Amino acid sequence: MKASRAFFALGLVLLVSACARPTFVVARDEGSDPKGEFKYTRKQAAIAAERAVLTLAAVYDKEKGTWALKPGIVKVEEMKKLLADRAKSLDLMQRYDNEWFVDFIDWVKGMRPALEREEQATLWLLQRIQFVQTFNEFTELVGELPKEVIDKDAEYFFEHGSKNYSVRMIYPARDVTKIPFTARYIEEAKKQGKLKQVDSFMVTDSRQYGEKVKDLQDPNKFTWDKRQRGWAILSYKIITNSDAPGDNVVHYIEGYRMDASSLVREDLPALRGFLATGGNNVSVFVLDYDRKDENGYASPDAVKKIFQDIVTGRDLYDNESLRKDLLVALYERPENDKTLPERRRPPDKPVYVEIVPIGKKINVEIWEKKDAGWKVPFDHLSLTANLDVAYTAPKGKEDLALLEKNKDLKKIRSFVRQFKRASDTVVVEYWQPKEEYSKFNITYVAAGFGVNGIYTVQRKGMTREEAEIEFFASHVKVIDYFYGGTWFRIVDEAGDGVFEKRRQIADPTKSVDNSSAAASSYHDMSGN
Repeated sequence: MKASRAFFALGLVLLVSACARPTFVVARDEGSDPKGEFKYTRKQAAIAAERAVLTLAAVYDKEKGTWALKPGIVKVEEMKKLLADRAKSLDLMQRYDNEWFVDFIDWVKGMRPALEREEQATLWLLQRIQFVQTFNEFTELVGELPKEVIDKDAEYFFEHGSKNYSVRMIYPARDVTKIPFTARYIEEAKKQGKLKQVDSFMVTDSRQYGEKVKDLQDPNKFTWDKRQRGWAILSYKIITNSDAPGDNVVHYIEGYRMDASSLVREDLPALRGFLATGGNNVSVFVLDYDRKDENGYASPDAVKKIFQDIVTGRDLYDNESLRKDLLVALYERPENDKTLPERRRPPDKPVYVEIVPIGKKINVEIWEKKDAGWKVPFDHLSLTANLDVAYTAPKGKEDLALLEKNKDLKKIRSFVRQFKRASDTVVVEYWQPKEEYSKFNITYVAAGFGVNGIYTVQRKGMTREEAEIEFFASHVKVIDYFYGGTWFRIVDEAGDGVFEKRRQIADPTKSVDNSSAAASSYHDMSGN
């Protein structure tokens, strides 16, 4: 008796608390709580919890002596969320915007095609379950359909009701999309010959430069996708006994995607609008995002309830919010679309090869070159800036002789500005010293703070000079910047402000020597 009472009580706990914590954990912890009612040991509570979970989800067949899952225990909405989460994960794993992920997936032989097959199967299942979920949302708003309308074949899928999941819903030999999306009042009006088309509206939208598409490899590159859209909207009204109705408010709307150049519309409506139960204006819309000849065409994907008063279908275009939510949405690319930039494999990076005799020093520059030049793809001059100086070791007999006479002499390699976002360095500028400040004759240098900060420089035998970076340096020779998870280096070879060369580099802020970390990564002003 005590055990039965415990199972019952723990079952109630599951119903109340399962949304926040796993059911088994909740029941086990409740049963083993020393201050609670049951005061089980941890092991006893675990057994009771298993029994409680089992009795909630399954029924016992006394004749067969077996447990079976309760019919309808899993909801269609729950199954949809599960499949949608799985599809999202598979999509992310196949994208090319995460370099580490791409390398791993391609490193395991056969993984990418296996993921593609798994995604196809998941999307197929999701499509069928999405259809049923959309149907449920639709009928909640417009009312249940009579059995003579819904058809006997449709009843096959609803073994435990339309809101409870059944494996029949994913049985491939039966077409779940035959379940009609319509309303009782529409079907009755059709039978009586009272549903009349009273308005038609067509509009096109064509833009040569419709959408900017960024290059995944080069943040400075992009292309333009042409945008062509068109809609044909038909409005219907139930006409009773008079040819002169008291108003012009329509009762049903169909919207078709239409080719912007040929004005040819798709065979089936991509949008349909209905009256909600007890409503006087069209307010419930069913949308199909899939184009003709695409998988899922003619299978509604979403139901939307709007709260604006609609007179005719023209209002869908005239109203900005309705146009965006209902018409433009018909052209939005669905998730897991392989045409998206993130799902298109970028072209392989060029490989440069130089063949040299054994013993000869190899000097290969792996650079991308562009006459128009590269730029830092974001506004870095508004960020927090630190000033620094990078020095170079003495070269030649003249420098060594000067160093012997004066141990404090230095030679400036570059004036440096580091830009930070939060606490992380994201841009490093290396400025080329003017000729008079690039010799082995520097005795003192101090760097200030900020993008317009002051440098203090003293040359041997000269007075100290204080000025901004432009006074001591001629131009920015090299810029390192962090973008899209990668460090890049761009180089201005001619000193004309055009950075003709670019390549990926290691994180310059991780280098360590006697100068600053960022400054020390810059080897020489040639950009090599």
